Amino acid sequence: MKLSFILPVIMLAAVLAVTAEAAQVIKEISVRNTGSGKMDESYVLSQVSSKVGEELNGQMVSRDVKTLLGGGKFSMVEVSVDPIDDGNVRLVFLVRNKLTLASMVEV
Repeated sequence: MKLSFILPVIMLAAVLAVTAEAAQVIKEISVRNTGSGKMDESYVLSQVSSKVGEELNGQMVSRDVKTLLGGGKFSMVEVSVDPIDDGNVRLVFLVRNKLTLASMVEV
């Protein structure tokens, strides 16, 4: 689990380093499921501290990733920061549900 946390944070740090010169405002936050099964977008949005209308904060986004991974529902969480227009960005949380065993089958 530690490795799956470190890589997205490094990727996020690289994205934020490039865009650190000008303050960027979060105009949209979306969630995408990169795995199988259903994903509750409202759950993800309720767990993150980053909010629409706020300035993009790399430390806060890193904490958001850590919070989502720590909740035990996801095996992978990554973040994409997509420019929308001048000074505004879309924050996209890419999540993969943890797979669970539905039932034991005797052989």
